[in-house]
Amino acid sequence: MNNKLKIAYIGQKGIENVVGGVETHVRELAIRSAQAGFDTTVYVRPYTQKEKEKYVEGVRARKLLSLRTKHFDAITHVFLSTWHAIFSKADIIHYHGVGPSLLSFLPRIFRPSAITVVTFHSIDRQHTKWNAVARFFLRMGEWTACRFPHITIAVSKNIAEYCEKHYRKKPIVIPNGITDPIYREADSIKQKFGLEKEKYLLVLSRLVQHKNIHLIIEAFKNINAEVKLAIVGGGAFTDNYVRSLKELAHSDRRIVFTGECRGKVLQELISNSLFYVNASNSEGCPTTALEVMSYGKMVLMSDLKVNQEVVGNLGRYFRHEDPSDLKGAMEWLIAHKEKIYEKQKNLSGYALGNYHWDTLAPAVFNVYRNFYRNGLALASAYQLKD
Repeated sequence: MNNKLKIAYIGQKGIENVVGGVETHVRELAIRSAQAGFDTTVYVRPYTQKEKEKYVEGVRARKLLSLRTKHFDAITHVFLSTWHAIFSKADIIHYHGVGPSLLSFLPRIFRPSAITVVTFHSIDRQHTKWNAVARFFLRMGEWTACRFPHITIAVSKNIAEYCEKHYRKKPIVIPNGITDPIYREADSIKQKFGLEKEKYLLVLSRLVQHKNIHLIIEAFKNINAEVKLAIVGGGAFTDNYVRSLKELAHSDRRIVFTGECRGKVLQELISNSLFYVNASNSEGCPTTALEVMSYGKMVLMSDLKVNQEVVGNLGRYFRHEDPSDLKGAMEWLIAHKEKIYEKQKNLSGYALGNYHWDTLAPAVFNVYRNFYRNGLALASAYQLKD
């Protein structure tokens, strides 16, 4: 009976033709949900899919409209998706992100027999691309993510502690996952971007200001080394910031912007990089770093608490927002490649052993089943009293 539960995933842009941490999370979770026998629907935005409805590896991808603007794209799609899930009589309605959680009260009222779940992916209001009004609603979204659903899932202990401290909610901690790496030779990336095996550093990120790509460029420009810097990713309603990055990098021909990459090209980029650099101001669970580690690649990260929690002592860190320390760390790794090679097996084993979706997805499904089987009373065990 439990495996026939109807599950609706809401909040992601889509599961095909789109790049993003939440989107990857939902795709891997939803595919395994369908494989486990659940009736699984993922709501997708119109610009990610032509068909009204299609099946992707057993997952029903249902396209609904959205207003594609910076501030209304997500919330309009979440609104329509929520009502569709309610009228479709979904048993589990799972929201992803604090913004979408603003509407998680609707199934509590209009579909009370359903279990409502929110995954708290990151503290989005800390992202500098948002104005004061957006940050206010994202702060409200944090409160709703902890108060409206029956179950709140945090992708790191750091976020769980934040929820307890600020909202008196104790979430269930289930981190983001990764899949097995697919190693590839540097074929198409050499032709397209002039990138050769282990002769470039990798930045893999959305080009948004809180990711501090400008800090990496500034530090790299001051390094005298025969390596390139590959910046992989596109903007997210951040055209001005992307333009400023390209202007900043213009004088250094070693810096290459590849745009968004996926599939075989992305696998080549990761497989052949020397090491990965992440200078972000804010992370929920640094999944991209774990993905790169699964290939046996060193990761250089800002010393955020969540980075150290997830990546552990196998990563290398620099002082947050300190370009001088970042420059020194990059120079040291470039000069000591043998130290990177020594850790390859440990890096891959750690990432795959602790963060593989084949282990983490069943933990999510067990939460679904346990709450649904035992009814709403079980939810109170995870809610701190005021």
